[in-house]
Amino acid sequence: MFENKHKHIIRIISIMYLVYIAAGISSRFGGTPKMLAKVGKNDERLIDISLQQALTRNDIEKIHFLVSEYTYGGILEYLGNTYRGIPISYSFQIIPTYRKKPLGTADAVASLYLTIDKEFILCNSDDLYGEESFTCIPSDNSNWMVGFRLKNAIPNKGEVNRGIVKIGLHNEIKHIEEQLGIMKCDFGDCDLENTVVSMNLFKFQPEMLQFMYERVSQFITEHAEHKTKEILLPNFLNEYVNIVDNEILCKISQSKCLGLTSQEDIADLKRDISN
Repeated sequence: MFENKHKHIIRIISIMYLVYIAAGISSRFGGTPKMLAKVGKNDERLIDISLQQALTRNDIEKIHFLVSEYTYGGILEYLGNTYRGIPISYSFQIIPTYRKKPLGTADAVASLYLTIDKEFILCNSDDLYGEESFTCIPSDNSNWMVGFRLKNAIPNKGEVNRGIVKIGLHNEIKHIEEQLGIMKCDFGDCDLENTVVSMNLFKFQPEMLQFMYERVSQFITEHAEHKTKEILLPNFLNEYVNIVDNEILCKISQSKCLGLTSQEDIADLKRDISN
C-alpha cells in the first residue's frame, strides 16, 4: 500500500487468472459440455451463472478454459474470446490415443504448465460454488483451497466422489482422501455438518504447475498406456504438502456447491438455484 498526495490510501490489487477445467467428455450427460446446460430461472446457462459468481471479485484479468477436442468447439462457439470485456483464452488437455477419456484432474492441472504464468483460481466448469466461495479466497501469495461442508456438497440421492479433507490447527491441509461412490445416506447429521470436502476450487501460485507437471509426467511414464487409470489431483496435493515448507491453506465456504452429473439433475439444479 502507498499514500497519494491527497492522503487517500490506495490498495494495490494483485491480478490473477480464472481457470476452468472443461475437458471432460460428459459421458453420463450425453456427451455435451455440462457447463452449457440451461439451468437458470430464465434458462441461463450454467457457465453464465458461474462466471457471474466468480467475477464478483475485482482482480480477474483473464478467463482461461482447459478444453479437449470434444468440448472446445461448443464452448468457443458460445463464449468466443471475451466475456464482459475480459479476454478468454483456451488450451487443451490432450487425450492419449490409447484412451477414450482424459487422464484425470491431476493431468488437467499439469496441462496448464507453460500456459498459466500468474496466480490463478482453479475451478470446475460444471459446478456452481456461490459468490462467497470466490470472494473468501484471500489475495495473498499463499496456495488456498476452498472447502465445503459435506452437507452442502452432496446430493440427496445418487453416488458421488468426494475428497475428504483433514485440516490442521493453522488451517493448513494435512491430507485429502478421495472417497468414491459415497451417498448422503451413508453419513449422520454430525458428519454431514463437520466433514470438509474439496470440490476443486483452489487458488494456486504458478509454481504449483511446475510441481504438478514434473510429478504427473513421471507418473505417466511409469504407467504408460494404461487405458483406464485416472490421475487424481488429491494424490499429488498430498505429496506436495508433505514436502517441507510447502503449504496449502483452507477456507471453509458456507455456500452450497451445486453441480450436474446427468440430464435428470437439471430440474433439481433449477429448483436449487431458484431457492
